[in-house]
Amino acid sequence: MWELGVNWGCIVNVERDETGALVVRLEKEFTFNFREKFRKAYIDNPAGTRYVLDFGRVTYIDSSALGMLLLMHEHNGGGNTEIKLTNIQDRVRKILQVANFDRLFAIS
Repeated sequence: MWELGVNWGCIVNVERDETGALVVRLEKEFTFNFREKFRKAYIDNPAGTRYVLDFGRVTYIDSSALGMLLLMHEHNGGGNTEIKLTNIQDRVRKILQVANFDRLFAIS
């Protein structure tokens, strides 16, 4: 288990779940300031890695975060990727839907 992003306004905790997927837990504000720490959560993993991004504590997401999600999607194989976004609060969910991210990611 890694803990990344301490004092960045968004703490990331990365661990494997019982199915072997990497669970990335995000907190607070998911913004441009967080780009390097978020990238470290996936960059060393091969394409096709299964991810669960837990947005349960994310209250704000900016356009840079949308770009970071797209980069993760591309790094992980694009259309064949398995990245799930879970526990999304309504405000963040609306932003993801307006950006049509429900076409790229499994959102629950």
